Amino acid sequence: MLQFKWAKSSDSERICQIIRVSFQKQAEELGITPEKYPNFVAFETAERVQSRMNQGDKAIMLFLKDKPIGTISYSVDKESWKGTIKRLAVIPEYRGNGYGQLLTNYAEGALKEHPVTCIELSIVAQFKGLKEYYQSLGYAVRESKRFATLPFEVLFMEKKIKGEMSGNTKFL
Repeated sequence: MLQFKWAKSSDSERICQIIRVSFQKQAEELGITPEKYPNFVAFETAERVQSRMNQGDKAIMLFLKDKPIGTISYSVDKESWKGTIKRLAVIPEYRGNGYGQLLTNYAEGALKEHPVTCIELSIVAQFKGLKEYYQSLGYAVRESKRFATLPFEVLFMEKKIKGEMSGNTKFL
């Protein structure tokens, strides 16, 4: 049985572990180490999870038979009314079952409770399969950027929202 739950402060360590396990292969493929790039997502800390939550990020956890298998977080910029999806993570052995899309859809539904005009996210530009995945969910490339603190290009993608406020997203 699948169950979505709002994450609480006490879930920070659990979320951190899901994210670290989920992004470990990316770090290996990119040749990134925690010594050189401690802020890369694969080296997440419970303190950073907690800090984002304290700054207003909402986190959702996905459970399969009471086992946490994925997470996603989002935030809303109330000045621009843009939603941002962050840290989508599904434990590797549970991938390929649509759980990432379920988490994304759930976060999008929660964002549509706000008057957002678009939802944005960012990915490592060289991961073409990930780009195609998000394009299949309706996201389009907005821009790409290089940051001095990262050894790769970051792709920013967005999905325009056309007033489709759902008003019925429920959390357990």
